[in-house]
Amino acid sequence: SVPLFMIPQKADAYDGSTPTVPVEVTRWEDVSCPAGSPSKMRCIRVYAKVNNKFKKLAPASELYGYVEYDDGNPALWNDDVKRIANIQNIKPGEQEVSFDLQLRKLAGLTGKEDLLFKKLTARMYFSNMYSAKPLGVVDCDEVDSAECEEP
Repeated sequence: SVPLFMIPQKADAYDGSTPTVPVEVTRWEDVSCPAGSPSKMRCIRVYAKVNNKFKKLAPASELYGYVEYDDGNPALWNDDVKRIANIQNIKPGEQEVSFDLQLRKLAGLTGKEDLLFKKLTARMYFSNMYSAKPLGVVDCDEVDSAECEEP
């Protein structure tokens, strides 16, 4: 009898752990920010490619990574948290997904600068135990109050 650990496993077999897959941004567009958002906030909808090779629907996924302006400044409204968005219902196979992000409008910037997306990965959950609802608006009392002041 051959020990179980010596039997080759398929690389794309779902083993019960929480798998991650790379996320490749294809484009983004400016959208209206939710009601109550600070005036110095810029909101975008991001479209990206993801490949769920695990042959199961992932009803909830968390997106991790970094977003910067092309001058190197952090772009995310709250850059202390590396989970930047949630994605619902990633079906098996390659597909396009979308998610919204809240960005800073830095002094001297127009709000139309190019963005760099770095190390984006989706952590996929294959049960309904995790919520993939969009992340809420960051309240002004959760960040430096200078960020929330009217211009």
